[in-house]
Amino acid sequence: KYNRMKLLSFVLMMLCPLFIAIYFFSNFSLVAISALLAIFMYAIQPLINSIIKDITSARVRPLVFGMNFFLMFGASGLVAAALGGLIADLDSFKLIFPIFSVLFPLGIFLLYLLNKNTDMIEG
Repeated sequence: KYNRMKLLSFVLMMLCPLFIAIYFFSNFSLVAISALLAIFMYAIQPLINSIIKDITSARVRPLVFGMNFFLMFGASGLVAAALGGLIADLDSFKLIFPIFSVLFPLGIFLLYLLNKNTDMIEG
């Protein structure tokens, strides 16, 4: 059995350079980078769902799944669209992805904190 938090950290680490690469590539290279992005972005959701299952009790799990879905697709979609539109208006569309790549190290750090707290609770 794999450590899901480490696996999610790996996926986030792989996404960071791919997001930055979008700024530098065009034509077929951009299509190839986009295909890799799709694969790694799709890998996030099942990993997060399994981490939620592992760290929550059956009683609160539906609430946590609902909050996760709202934050991932509702709140973050709104914020990402607003910030992405602002960046595109002020500079260029290609700059959106490198700027958003800054969020992946933050996600890895938050996973580290979650893993540390989970170990303290189980210990």
